[in-house]
Amino acid sequence: MANFEKLSKIFESESQLIELNNSIDSIFVGDTHGDFDASRKVIEKYPLEKNQVIFLGDYVDRGKQSKENIDYLLDMKEKYPSNLVLLMGNHEFTKLPFLPADFWDSLPSKEKQSYENLLEKLPLAVSLGKIIALHGALPYANANINKIPKTYNEDFYAIIWGDFVEKKAGVMFEDEDGRPKFGSDWFNENMKALGKNVLIRGHDYHVPEKMYEDRCLTLFTTNSYNNSKRTIPRRIAVLKAGTEAKTINNLVIEEI
Repeated sequence: MANFEKLSKIFESESQLIELNNSIDSIFVGDTHGDFDASRKVIEKYPLEKNQVIFLGDYVDRGKQSKENIDYLLDMKEKYPSNLVLLMGNHEFTKLPFLPADFWDSLPSKEKQSYENLLEKLPLAVSLGKIIALHGALPYANANINKIPKTYNEDFYAIIWGDFVEKKAGVMFEDEDGRPKFGSDWFNENMKALGKNVLIRGHDYHVPEKMYEDRCLTLFTTNSYNNSKRTIPRRIAVLKAGTEAKTINNLVIEEI
């Protein structure tokens, strides 16, 4: 099992907005939600010795192997701290309520506290050339991601809990959970403020994979949502070294 004390120091040394360069291939992985098989296959196909792999949050709950999944990813992070990025999703921050929470509910209180203390240190976003990657939605245009407090505030809430809709408008609260919804006007304004072309995110399996003229990509890399009525392909996105991402079409999208 990974050394939590060592990992805590690794996460504390990282900025909330991690700046990566484009000198090696970059692999973006959507929500895995206890799909240990998916995480393992990604890293086996794209070894961390020569690739940088960015997971977009939500490693636990829903799937049958949440503990195996998060323990494997933490072990890999300890071994390859520079080439593996683990971003925060809402299922890694227990101070804000979410369901289901079967992984968290299964843990003895002392062990739960250890995971909570560690995972609340996870970074929030990755910047890579003209790409920004995070779990949910963009913060407000004037937000400094490195200074966003990890408490209930509009910027943090947007990043780990926000969704996108195809309407034009700005911010809407549309569902019973109060999840903030953001439209294309919001997306375009905030992407311009950040100086980015492409957003890669996860979190909401209801939306189209590609939105906003192929500039917003929503990835899921898990079988945990699949049932007799719907199958969501386990997909990742690859940015080849030296490639500029003007739209999603400059990425290679693969099934795992």
